[in-house]
Amino acid sequence: MSGVVDVTGQGDEPKILRARGFDETPHGFTTRLGGVSKGAWAALNLGRATGDDEASVAKNHQIAAESGKFKLADLATPKTQVHGAAVVTVTGSTMAPGECDALTTAEPGIVVGVRVADCVPILLWDPSTNSVAAVHSGWRGVVARIPFHAVVAMIDRHQARPAKIRAAVGPAIGPCCYEVGSDVARQVTGVAEHTPRFQVIPVNGKGVVGEVKMRVDLRAAVVSLLMDAGLDKKHIELVGGCTSCETRLFFSHRRDKGTTGRHLAFVGARGTRR
Repeated sequence: MSGVVDVTGQGDEPKILRARGFDETPHGFTTRLGGVSKGAWAALNLGRATGDDEASVAKNHQIAAESGKFKLADLATPKTQVHGAAVVTVTGSTMAPGECDALTTAEPGIVVGVRVADCVPILLWDPSTNSVAAVHSGWRGVVARIPFHAVVAMIDRHQARPAKIRAAVGPAIGPCCYEVGSDVARQVTGVAEHTPRFQVIPVNGKGVVGEVKMRVDLRAAVVSLLMDAGLDKKHIELVGGCTSCETRLFFSHRRDKGTTGRHLAFVGARGTRR
């Protein structure tokens, strides 16, 4: 399904999904509800390079910041997300990161975020060091092990302790909808010990010998990589559902054939920015 989606009748307030274990720090996963964009980008599109009206996107950012209880001037997001393994540390003097797929900080008041529309957004927080990270991971990011590298960056740069780190794994395309070729499936399911095996399904349901696609669970792979990095499974929370299935709640790059909006996943270090 693609094109114009009716998101009226949901109220004027944006719907932001939150994790139970992050109550003491600003954080959230935005949905598509509550913004001003129209058409394929309705309504809370936070992607700046999607073809949407720039003024609408700017207004949506203001709406998201107000609802998320942070200042836009305190938000740092990657200039470009490239499906790699780079983790950039954000400070008060480096609020405009370049190419990367994960940001981390321990400076009070700074909010780090990534944009997604099917890929897995991951928020990390160590309350003992007040360090946080926001991570973007599609299948290439899983293969590059960026969830693992983000945890390592928090340990190396902020002295975070894996046993204390809490993770929120946000809405993403689910195994119900994410069909890939066998090569991609094998790469994804081979990155971590506890990742579930893929499900093999016939192409177009015809059962042609030698022609198969596979379904993979990206969020399960992310959870496995976080556990490999030392996180306790009880500190990892899955937030939200499948971005492809839930049309009225989420944008989906695959479902909407590339013409769609973006969500913002954000988390901030506690305190006020100096």
